[in-house]
Amino acid sequence: MNGAIILVLLLLFGRSVFASHRVWLEHVIESQHPYDNSSRQVWKVNSLYANKITFVFERLVLAKGDSLILENNTGEVLAQYNGPVDLSNFETSELNSGAIKMLLFSDAHNNQWGFKLKGFFYTREQLSSPKVVYHHHLMMQNRALLKGFTFFQDETLHVMERIYQDNGLPISGKITSVKFSDAGVEILPNIYTGHVADGPLAMIEGTIVGGFEGRIAQLPRGYSFEMYRPYANVSQLFYQDNTVVALAGTRIHAIDIKGENGWQYTMERDALLAITLDDSDRIAFKDQRLVVNQGWTSKKIEIYNLDDPYNLFYVATIRINLAEQERLVFSGWVPTIGNGHVYLPNGHGISVYSLQTGNEVGFLTLPERVGVTANSFFVDKDVLYVPGHFKVYRVDISDPADPKRIDEIEVTRDLRSQGIFSLWVENKKLYVLRKNQDFERNGENGFILTLVSLP
Repeated sequence: MNGAIILVLLLLFGRSVFASHRVWLEHVIESQHPYDNSSRQVWKVNSLYANKITFVFERLVLAKGDSLILENNTGEVLAQYNGPVDLSNFETSELNSGAIKMLLFSDAHNNQWGFKLKGFFYTREQLSSPKVVYHHHLMMQNRALLKGFTFFQDETLHVMERIYQDNGLPISGKITSVKFSDAGVEILPNIYTGHVADGPLAMIEGTIVGGFEGRIAQLPRGYSFEMYRPYANVSQLFYQDNTVVALAGTRIHAIDIKGENGWQYTMERDALLAITLDDSDRIAFKDQRLVVNQGWTSKKIEIYNLDDPYNLFYVATIRINLAEQERLVFSGWVPTIGNGHVYLPNGHGISVYSLQTGNEVGFLTLPERVGVTANSFFVDKDVLYVPGHFKVYRVDISDPADPKRIDEIEVTRDLRSQGIFSLWVENKKLYVLRKNQDFERNGENGFILTLVSLP
């Protein structure tokens, strides 16, 4: 009897830990129709989260002497189709790999229509704990990534970069975009700005917008909104519910973009919200709350209500107790807003403050000093993601007064890692941008985007 109970428990436990499910992904790849003679063509499918793949072809037609070969990354042949062959709407057997090469060989004689792949089924493991699945090296300049000129949305990382002349002077800018999906990693076409780019990015009504000297502009060459003179570099940019909030130099600007035609200049320049700050100050904007971290100089963080961008009003102040040596809020840190609260690093832990009163309502001690190099935390529903040096801590914030550590995700064990700079969570995937000093020796800039599958 006891043995039967143990067997049932093992089966249930095994099912929860090792369960997997089959997912369909549309991913069209096709040859020329017809394909060329005497050619060797290669296509790649690299599903980041798949253990096994089953290809589904709309059609495959090969002439005698020609072949379509499916291989894994080590060159092992998983399937091979030799002409003459004419097949329609068929599936391959399950291929035991998530990375597949498709090689089309043709001889010097007859050719045929070729092939069209409709997509594939893949088997994804149902995780019981976070799992690092991929490290992607970003061949981009240090300055853009270090200053946080990045924007992540729809599984795509956008980075603003400058283009330099041979004499070292900048002449224009570009946005480099990398998309991460179940089908693999795709480098998207660059967007060239046509002018020197040096600012953050945001997505407004489906288009990318960048902040530059004294203005915000749609890229590559769309509308442009001039904020004020003299010009000052835009260092932070937010957008939510038809309101743009920008930190430019020592001023914060709130811009109303309501209107049937999209972007509109609806506020007089002297009516713009302009709070004077120090250059090192940082802000956050979410859920119509503006949080201004004035850091060590003023020992306070102010909270404003922006429900009406024409009628800003003060809400509360977060007071910082600098006497507590291990609970300092780092100057220059971008506050993190979520679920009606503000989250800030405080030495070896995090402090939780109310957006309504500014009072500290919760505190959690962590194994290491957090927030030394990263831009901010990240809130996803009731989970707070806190970057350490090479670990990310997941914290349950369903009860802000009693935050609890769920687990910790080790992003890398390399002691040369210079720390985590940014992180995002989307569709049960954690993306961690970090810098590894070791790669600089190989002529690369050392930035790596690590992907983590979440349960």
